[in-house]
Amino acid sequence: MQVGEIGLCKSRRGKQVPLHVQEQRCREQLELSEQLGRPVVLHCVAAHGKLFDLLAAAPSLPHAILHAYSGSADMVKAFTKLPFPVYVSFTARQCVDMVQSEKLRSTFAAVPSSRLLLETDAPDQRPSVLGSPAMAVLMDLELNDPVAVKMAVEVVAESTGKSADVVAAQVYANAIDAFWVENTGI
Repeated sequence: MQVGEIGLCKSRRGKQVPLHVQEQRCREQLELSEQLGRPVVLHCVAAHGKLFDLLAAAPSLPHAILHAYSGSADMVKAFTKLPFPVYVSFTARQCVDMVQSEKLRSTFAAVPSSRLLLETDAPDQRPSVLGSPAMAVLMDLELNDPVAVKMAVEVVAESTGKSADVVAAQVYANAIDAFWVENTGI
């Protein structure tokens, strides 16, 4: 089990809580993660530098998972140099809706393959391209469908020049490591 989702958010909704209060709460929860020896799942919007500083001050974290990562490629490089593993996760919406974004492609390239995760974050962050009619029905019902991850795998594969099977196998192995679950095979 992980600590979180915790983090820093400067979005319109996140600004309802002053950033200094968010930082203090995040710091406290990072300390809890260190004390319990549990990984932490992090949410960050427009405050990646501040989040990096908080993580750098918590060197005994088992590892961290950056959920729905929206920062730069340079920040990925900084996060992955911390003294503990940092996994970087992208949502299907980011992958599918922003496939032409040069920023996103360079960010994919900056993530070590051993630290890449993909997620649906649906129905909250569902892709605008829903794929199959069955997925559209599930999304209309505000249900989640793993096919969104398959769509993300295909985009990452195309963006990185790897096969979808290679990306899927790597993301699966990374998820086993990141979430401390037993490997039951694909």
